[in-house]
Amino acid sequence: ALEDAEYSFGENGPVGITKRAESSMAIPDQNISCYYYVAYPSAQIVAASYNDELSQDVGESKSEDMLYHGYNGIYGPGVNMHRSPYSGRAYEYPSEDPLLSGQIEWYESNGIESKGCLAYAKHFVMNDSETNRAHVGTWNNEQAIREIYLKPFEGALTKGKGLGIMTSYNRIGAKYAACHTELMQNVMRKEWKYQGLIIDDALTGSNTDGYSNGPAMLHAGTDLFCLDGGRGGQLKSKVTGSDDGEMLKDLQRANKHIMYAISRSWMGSAEFSAEAFAKPMWQQAIDGTVIGTSVVAAVLVGLYAFFEISSKIKSAKAKEEVPASENVEG
Repeated sequence: ALEDAEYSFGENGPVGITKRAESSMAIPDQNISCYYYVAYPSAQIVAASYNDELSQDVGESKSEDMLYHGYNGIYGPGVNMHRSPYSGRAYEYPSEDPLLSGQIEWYESNGIESKGCLAYAKHFVMNDSETNRAHVGTWNNEQAIREIYLKPFEGALTKGKGLGIMTSYNRIGAKYAACHTELMQNVMRKEWKYQGLIIDDALTGSNTDGYSNGPAMLHAGTDLFCLDGGRGGQLKSKVTGSDDGEMLKDLQRANKHIMYAISRSWMGSAEFSAEAFAKPMWQQAIDGTVIGTSVVAAVLVGLYAFFEISSKIKSAKAKEEVPASENVEG
């Protein structure tokens, strides 16, 4: 499957990947194609189970979906808080309880990463409104941020061993989340010892003067830009046009984080690929039983045929060896 896959770096989520692979069948008499992909139960349902193993299984299944479609990561799990029941994407997030959310997404991230795919916990951080999300400012104090809003991300990135994280659209106070040095560099990198990559949420347009400032994002700690291919040329022009050695260092650092994450996904190691496609133990046991039974049956059939043929050969030889006098009437 990997040989035929169209390799891509991450796919949208988090309640199952949004890639739709069109099948060869279509619904009769309707102009509708059939697609095959898995839509998993919403994050609240998984969290309401209080079941770590179930969350791990969900992560592993999502990882297998990504491998099938040729992706090395999913933009999920979603780990924002249920600050309001009117949030348009609350179904993507586990609960209003930071400890429960952190525990559940710890295991889901483990499941995703276990098969060589990257788990991008999102949206970092305090993405609590979908209305005007690219301009809203979220105000809070450090104690509440640490006790409530950072806890789920900490679980996903530390104990969950996630190697990807997506920032949010909103401002934190007056500062755009993808430009927040204190949270990305001090909390994530220094306190949590996070070594994976940081990608922004999809703001296109490569706007250097307005809301989304590429060079400022890079300097603050953003390593990768989502759905904005113009950023690369923008940053290159900045470096070559000003001979900016500081930005060149920022680019080297970002490249290091990206390569670190990729090298630990199936894209960077054949080991992950083999492990990901390995059959579960119960299926291996069934396959072994079927193969063993088939071998035994083949041996028995062979022995039966051997003895039957041998018996016929002996009978024919016995008739040939009967003395001629026994065949003459007395």
